[in-house]
Amino acid sequence: MRRALSLSAAVAALLLLYVPVSAAEDANPDAASAEKPPGLTPEEKAEKPVRTHWDMLLERRSIKELEEILTERLEMLRGGEIGPAHLHRASSKKKAKSA
Repeated sequence: MRRALSLSAAVAALLLLYVPVSAAEDANPDAASAEKPPGLTPEEKAEKPVRTHWDMLLERRSIKELEEILTERLEMLRGGEIGPAHLHRASSKKKAKSA
């Protein structure tokens, strides 16, 4: 025959099921030192090394390739082939006035 749980025992059982262990520890610091039931202890995850955008870029291109691309793009920018239009309007007016 099944034994009926008291209301407080039922609430405690539900809290164990639905409240994360860390939240329960925050609410009751003494509970942190108590032994936790199996399955409720969080598994330690292996930390991934931090990868920056630069690290990911270096996985795709070498420093030499990046320097070549930078040189090409700077030449294009200085020549007016690329870049914001407002930077090149003044240079085109100067060319028109001097002609």
